[in-house]
Amino acid sequence: MAMCQPYVYWALDTPFAYFIGLYTNVPEGGQIDSDQRRWFHDQLSQAPAGKALILAMHHPVFSFDSQHSGSPVMARELADAVNYSRRVPNLILTAHVHNFQRIEKTTGTKTIPFLVIGNG
Repeated sequence: MAMCQPYVYWALDTPFAYFIGLYTNVPEGGQIDSDQRRWFHDQLSQAPAGKALILAMHHPVFSFDSQHSGSPVMARELADAVNYSRRVPNLILTAHVHNFQRIEKTTGTKTIPFLVIGNG
């Protein structure tokens, strides 16, 4: 039986990178509640500046898949968190779509890889 744990989120601090894990819940496209949103904003704000900042979330912000396209809900949540914290992740890991995709977005001089890894 699958375990049901809605609104699961976590952070992992390693010597070279700070990981923020954000489960984006069950509805198609994802959603987070207000406690999870506040926690996410705070994690981005408080992440160590001298380490790579890596975000892991279930629903992809961008996807070229015809059945599970990118999530506008998660794109908005990410943009709000970045605007609040003034921090941009170095890498964004997602799943949900049952294939592998690498999409890059450039903001200013920084290129951010968005990986969709849902084929494992």
